[in-house]
Amino acid sequence: MENNAKAYEEFYENTREFVINHPSTLSQEERAVVLFRVALEQGSEALGVQHACFVMSKLLTITLGIAAGEESLTFESWLHSCGNGTQH
Repeated sequence: MENNAKAYEEFYENTREFVINHPSTLSQEERAVVLFRVALEQGSEALGVQHACFVMSKLLTITLGIAAGEESLTFESWLHSCGNGTQH
């Protein structure tokens, strides 16, 4: 992750900017479904469906922990613990 930190942040910012700057008639919920679907499709191509689903599950678990106030949880720290972000 350390080697990819800049690329990770740049990809995040570019994706976020694209979503913000491209108005849509879709609801926020529908837009979230599209982003989730794209992430799952792209992840499945690179990692396989099972590992992509594992990653999505882990991200949802981290999100719930963050929402519950667990200050030690971050998406980046989990990626760092994975090494290059493609292992579990």
